[in-house]
Amino acid sequence: MKYFKGEVIFKYSEKDIIKVGNILSKLIFDKEGMFYGLANYLRDEVPFIYTDNILGFYFGIMQNPEELDLFSLEINDVLYKGNAQYIIDMTDRLKFVIKQSPEFEIIED
Repeated sequence: MKYFKGEVIFKYSEKDIIKVGNILSKLIFDKEGMFYGLANYLRDEVPFIYTDNILGFYFGIMQNPEELDLFSLEINDVLYKGNAQYIIDMTDRLKFVIKQSPEFEIIED
């Protein structure tokens, strides 16, 4: 079985993870409100929102707690068992999505 993985780091001047989620929700799903969960704080008190599980993976958005204009969009495969040779890297696809919004600026590694 192949597993999905990918991450892209970007800036958004408004520093609002909910707005980021709504913009990306519109770009990915063609409707707003698909990212949720801010109240759950799944990531060690770091602002993090996510989508429902879709065929074994979900999209997540994390906001850097020290640089509030810095975000990451990631795809997480919940079925992934740690074998890197079976990973399908979706980073380029995520970058394509981010580039659809002129409000976002990709931070290259």
